[in-house]
Amino acid sequence: MRTSNRRSSLLLGATAPMLLLAGCAASPAIERADDARSSAHRNGAPTAESAPFAQPPSEDSALAAAPKGEAEMQQGPSRSAEPPRAGNSGAEYSGKSTYDEAAPAARAPSAADSDYRAENRARGAGSAYKSAPSPIAPKKDVRPGLGTTWGETRTSHVSQVSFERQSSNNPSAVFQINYNDDQGILAQTGERSLNNFEPNYTESSGRFVSVEIVDPGGSPLLGLSRSDRTYVVGRDGDRYAIRIRNHDRQRFEVVASVDGLDVIDGSKAGFGKRGYILEPYGTLLIEGFRRSSSAIASFRFGSVADSYAGRTGSDRHVGVIGVAMFGERYNEPVYTDGEIDRRETADPFPGQYARPPHPRRGYDLQ
Repeated sequence: MRTSNRRSSLLLGATAPMLLLAGCAASPAIERADDARSSAHRNGAPTAESAPFAQPPSEDSALAAAPKGEAEMQQGPSRSAEPPRAGNSGAEYSGKSTYDEAAPAARAPSAADSDYRAENRARGAGSAYKSAPSPIAPKKDVRPGLGTTWGETRTSHVSQVSFERQSSNNPSAVFQINYNDDQGILAQTGERSLNNFEPNYTESSGRFVSVEIVDPGGSPLLGLSRSDRTYVVGRDGDRYAIRIRNHDRQRFEVVASVDGLDVIDGSKAGFGKRGYILEPYGTLLIEGFRRSSSAIASFRFGSVADSYAGRTGSDRHVGVIGVAMFGERYNEPVYTDGEIDRRETADPFPGQYARPPHPRRGYDLQ
């Protein structure tokens, strides 16, 4: 992994307080804001359209997104001979009608057939022309609990700014937030009920930044903190967002992941990805996977099978949200807390009264 410091350009987006995103030198980062001016490009930076963004899961057919009952009705007998396609569970294609075309066509039995049938009946083997059972497509293991689906498209404009990390792969703080439905969270935490759960809130050791998982109205979801991990209770179908607040005077780059996928490009998450920039004392709201420089796909709780991670690769890391914070490198002298305190406590009149001169040293000449 690269350990050298890097410089990157960032994107600025809409629908939330100001955000910034940073990444590799060749990959622009993103900053978000809640006004129309955020679509303008800063300092002549390249447009955000040249940067890679998350791609929607492939749609094999209209049946993929349809409810199970509706999918079965749309399929009908005319599709019975079609083998299961990649991305489908195969349940709609199971049953004897799946491969009926492979069965022999009906014909009138001959005399030899009659003798053969009689012989088999005597042996208790039944009819020689009994159709073999149709093969059933293997069913994929169904995981319980929640994942994050590729939700509806929402407007979110971005533009690019520049940012340089203090360290490329050593974040100042890392947050891990596990989410699941109520039964799943109780099983993970060992709690018997949600009575001890409170609105989730996680902050760094230095309390310079905090993270919350919130509903569309901005209210934190119920959660429980255990050592360095937070558990959050979600509900199937609900939309959610990641809210990050900066309590410090410096900017940070925020690299975020959902279900092991980067929220910007939708691929496997890592510290080397671009990130949103969080302004001093600002608030960042990450509401979905970024589809383009002007749109996101909302985060929505759903089944593991329907999750974006499960439909695009692997559901191994479903159920976890990650947030990594990177401080900014300054080329000019940095005003530390100690230096600022010295200046704030400087006394314009340190000597209120005249002091006598220092006693003369040595001997006077006669």
